[in-house]
Amino acid sequence: ILLEVISKVNDFTTQNLANTAWAYAKLGLWNERLMQTLANAIHRKIWDFDSQGLANVAWSFAVLGFKCPKLSDAILAAAKVKIEADDFGAQELANIAWSWDVLGDEERLRPFLEMAIPRFTAIDGFSDAAASTDLANIAVKYQSRGSRKLDHEFRTRFFEPLLAALQKCARPGRNGHEVEHMESEVQRIGLTNFGYMYAREAFRELGFQSRLHNEAAPQWVAHARLLARKHTEEGRIPGT
Repeated sequence: ILLEVISKVNDFTTQNLANTAWAYAKLGLWNERLMQTLANAIHRKIWDFDSQGLANVAWSFAVLGFKCPKLSDAILAAAKVKIEADDFGAQELANIAWSWDVLGDEERLRPFLEMAIPRFTAIDGFSDAAASTDLANIAVKYQSRGSRKLDHEFRTRFFEPLLAALQKCARPGRNGHEVEHMESEVQRIGLTNFGYMYAREAFRELGFQSRLHNEAAPQWVAHARLLARKHTEEGRIPGT
């Protein structure tokens, strides 16, 4: 299949290209020759991609940890045009931001956030809890323009209600219904995780010790990550 893809990639539509990259990313199959071939083909057709296709491509390359500056520049340029044309949804905005955050590509991430955050708030992207979590955490981490409004909305709609439910579980009353209340709040709010920035704050509010995001990790953490990369297939994929 790999050889067939490489030999016929020039005949692929934009959807074929995005779907192929997505499929290999979901399976965790990293092949440098394939990714470079896809990157070149996607770059040639970048202006034909819709917003979902751009987001899927960025997400797929990030999951596999494959960096291609030429392709990233093209995605940023195409995303700018589509955002200005009001042609970007909440999930697509969050996926591209997440992709460059995972790859540590601050050079593209910062200008993208400058465009993405106003668009996200304009379309009330907070109706998508998963997208809100990703974008709010990234925006707070990089202190991007508009991050304060994003932070306020995320806290009001998601963080504070769920934290209050968790705090009730941490200090149970006499009726024993705190867990049921927390489960109903999770379903109502639609949030399944706080994200890497807000989770640390939540842990501290619940009485746990948690380091700040800019503090060095303890030695045991570095050792655990090394073991994970060495002994698990998933550990070799940056997106996981």
